[in-house]
Amino acid sequence: MQPLPTRHRLPGVAAAALLLALAASASHAQTGSVTVFEGARLIDGTGAPAVENAVIVVSGGRISAVGGAG
Repeated sequence: MQPLPTRHRLPGVAAAALLLALAASASHAQTGSVTVFEGARLIDGTGAPAVENAVIVVSGGRISAVGGAG
């Protein structure tokens, strides 16, 4: 099996970086706190197009909701 070209790995790497950034910021949050990231570019790593102007909700240190704004 040949490795994927770099352009096919990039969305997965970007999604992993986003999750690590969210986990790092949420790890300092108190249990029960809610953080909302608005205007984010959401890349799910599946190859689907990125969701522009997305909203990501982190509750209790875990991603609880994601989606497009509006």
